Amino acid sequence: MIAMYCDNQDMRQRIEGLLTGVELRSAERPDGFRDLLQGAAVGIAGMERCSDEDVHWLRGSFALGPSGPSCIVVTPLSLTRLQRLRAIESSRLHVVWAEEVNERLGMILDRIDPAHLNPLQHLGRHLVRDYSLHESLAKAIRQIAKLSDEPEFDPPKNSVSELAAYAGVAPDAFRRYWREQLPLRCRPKELLNWALLIWGIRRRSAVSWAKIADAAGVRRRTLERAAVRLAGCTLATAARHPDLVRRRFNEWVATVSLPRMPRVRS
Repeated sequence: MIAMYCDNQDMRQRIEGLLTGVELRSAERPDGFRDLLQGAAVGIAGMERCSDEDVHWLRGSFALGPSGPSCIVVTPLSLTRLQRLRAIESSRLHVVWAEEVNERLGMILDRIDPAHLNPLQHLGRHLVRDYSLHESLAKAIRQIAKLSDEPEFDPPKNSVSELAAYAGVAPDAFRRYWREQLPLRCRPKELLNWALLIWGIRRRSAVSWAKIADAAGVRRRTLERAAVRLAGCTLATAARHPDLVRRRFNEWVATVSLPRMPRVRS
């Protein structure tokens, strides 16, 4: 859940418009925001003024220590505001200037709390963290979910053979590890198809679907079929409503998930 407080109605509406499909709870007053933070993964403070008093309030609300929710401050760019916010600089404090909030808010939120904007990363972290997977399987999951060091704009692998080769194992052995160690009742190709669709949607704001298909090494109609089959909508709808795709993906994960298995050693 994301907690939000804004001292300006226009800024509030602007931020809310960028967070469709996200569990967002807004506070009308500063003290209500502090209460919401107790159950939040991230807090967003939109501050038109960003005065000395506002910065003091931020310090108290977030405690800005090593634990607790991260904070994203959205405020207009100025040297004075920059100097004030530097006084409470922290690894959990992220500043997004209002002039670039459309481009940067999603990127920052995705980095500090990827479960909200990229459910595939959330699933990947869960699998790698909570299960003792064979090293080749863990490497493959990191690639599918974009948890590896590869640039995020690199497309997912097209086939199980490609994925197995990337992981350094024979395809038959890879499928056996997948079947025996993952708590998912699905074939690797199904998750690859989801990865391709989610990756494409995240790239769509920058390039056309034709270029996305070329980069992925598939035809555009392959992406179109994936959108219809997996998310029940066209590519155009998926691009306009990524929250719909996230919801369908989470529903799919729920249907293919197996009961929690004991941790196994590879």
